[in-house]
Amino acid sequence: MLSVPIRFEKRQKPMTKSLIINADDFGFDEDATTGILDLLSIGKIPSTTVMANCVNEKDLILLKKIANIGIGLHLNLIEGVPISPLKKIPDLINEKGEFLGAKKFLKNAIFQKIPEEQVFMEVKAQLVFLESRGIKITHVDSHQHIHQFPIIGKTIQNILEKLKVKKIRNSFPLAANFGFRPNVLKLFTKLNPISRKDFICPEGLISNLSFGGELTLKDFSNDLISSYHNHSCLELMTHPGIKDRNDSYLKRKKEYLFWKENPIQELLKEKKIELIHYGNL
Repeated sequence: MLSVPIRFEKRQKPMTKSLIINADDFGFDEDATTGILDLLSIGKIPSTTVMANCVNEKDLILLKKIANIGIGLHLNLIEGVPISPLKKIPDLINEKGEFLGAKKFLKNAIFQKIPEEQVFMEVKAQLVFLESRGIKITHVDSHQHIHQFPIIGKTIQNILEKLKVKKIRNSFPLAANFGFRPNVLKLFTKLNPISRKDFICPEGLISNLSFGGELTLKDFSNDLISSYHNHSCLELMTHPGIKDRNDSYLKRKKEYLFWKENPIQELLKEKKIELIHYGNL
């Protein structure tokens, strides 16, 4: 009787899962900044990104005092007043000296009316602004995901690479209740993916909260289950604030209270997901 050799397959190590929870829009307005400072200071979230052209010095000082957090640049080329001298970036601004807004910025980019050298100047100015104030930048993301807009997105990514930025957001949306906004973002990110050769980034973005999704612990838990099915390192984008803005669909106050009042770290520990920031990548 022939004996059949027994084959022992290697047991694979359990996948290590990690999550970055990043609060966008630090410095955008007083309500957002106050909410983010509170959540960071009590350890509810580990990371934020700063709108350099909007933030005030006092809030940056308070932010720097919080230990063991990630602080990035929330690159902004579409809202407010630029940091660069206006005469040097005439194609990025309107007659009031403000950025063009997302729709016009995208339209002009498609028709190749946004000069790369002007974008380079403003991106560099925003990075230098934070670094000169003692902020060690862990990563870059962007206001309304402009670094993954059609055409101009690749230009911005190339500029960030030239400026030695290594870690950026991968805005490909996961766990979103798909409607117009997340579908547009999904299309943009497919057309302009982040190069893994040039950058370090999470595998995708859990974005349900920022597209009007429900704010319950159960829904959050379900989002984690569905998002980590084929992934190990993800980012969750949030926009907390102590008050809502009249000009925004975001549920800023609900997001702030969700993080503040729920045992998020306990839930992540239960699901064996480590809470990190970009500096840990």
